[in-house]
Amino acid sequence: MYSKILIPLDGSKFAEAVLPYARMLAQEITIPVDLLYVNDPQEPPAFAPSMANEYLTRIGESFGTGFARLSKPATLRRRLSRWRRRSQRC
Repeated sequence: MYSKILIPLDGSKFAEAVLPYARMLAQEITIPVDLLYVNDPQEPPAFAPSMANEYLTRIGESFGTGFARLSKPATLRRRLSRWRRRSQRC
């Protein structure tokens, strides 16, 4: 079925509202969660880039051992490239 849950977070309470549900789902079906810090380039970011990793680490710790992974922007760019190549084949 599913192999992971991707949660984009921008530091807002609105985005964080999904966390209790994602935490419960991830623990119930024992799949990892990828946490990704995102921001709108047209808006000032909620955190300085150096603090984004600390923010994601704190959120990840609330999921318990082995559930949360932090996605790095470079990793996301590679994933997006793969998704685009796959979609072009269809």
